[in-house]
Amino acid sequence: MSAEEITKIRNVFDLIRAGLNQEHYHRIMNYLYEKAYGSHYMVHFPYHQREGETLIQGQINLTEVCLDVLPRIEGSTMIEVGCGNGVQSIYVKEHRTPALMIGLDINEDNVELARYLAGAAKLEGIEFICSDAQDMQGVEDASCDYLMNVESGFHYPEKDRFFAEIHRVLKPGGMYVIADIVAREDTRNFLLNRWERRLNQHYWPLPRYLASLEAAGLTVDVNRDITDSMIAGFEDNRSWFDVGSRKGRRAALFALAIFARIQISRHRYYLRNHCQYVLLSGKKAG
Repeated sequence: MSAEEITKIRNVFDLIRAGLNQEHYHRIMNYLYEKAYGSHYMVHFPYHQREGETLIQGQINLTEVCLDVLPRIEGSTMIEVGCGNGVQSIYVKEHRTPALMIGLDINEDNVELARYLAGAAKLEGIEFICSDAQDMQGVEDASCDYLMNVESGFHYPEKDRFFAEIHRVLKPGGMYVIADIVAREDTRNFLLNRWERRLNQHYWPLPRYLASLEAAGLTVDVNRDITDSMIAGFEDNRSWFDVGSRKGRRAALFALAIFARIQISRHRYYLRNHCQYVLLSGKKAG
């Protein structure tokens, strides 16, 4: 679905229907963010720290929470797997200054946009690769000091392959940080499970997740449940869709508000009833 096709969507209901297809989700979100806010945002959930935060500040909060479990990454080689539109990788490059920042994503549109945004910012020492997290072609063995994966792993059906790839690309003693959504007890019915497959969501229960990390030769030194902060991040959304001075963007902001509120309700329901949001970190053993 091209930008031209998105603009031809006749009403909000068509937008919602198109957006509930994983194939189009990120393209629509990237398009609406740019039209509504005049810039691109990160693609993960917001982490709540204080009242009245903007959406982008909540997203930055989660990025910082993830980075804070790692040592100083200045001068290192870091890879973000599942980098989406590249906004988070660019943030890490600008604020934590790794010598080389690599963003990897399976979606060609995301990678193209990430390259454009990095070029517009005139950044050096950052590159983006179109590749599969479960088979990171283009990334050499033992080439990365740190690996970051934020809110992407639950889309991978074969997470054991992803964890094996983490072990492969990290240097000996290299560290990873993962923020991901995992299943609680399997209380989801047939319809919800079918819905998840349609959206390419593959939730693993936490014990299976941890066992697979360790089987891949990765330690788990940090295991933190941050579900409450993520739910609070969704609930504190009053300022997200304020038209304010964005008079020329009212239509896009309205469409984004409707689309986003449905997504918020869906994610909040899952986090309250079926899933938990965890922060995991460790290193390549040996």
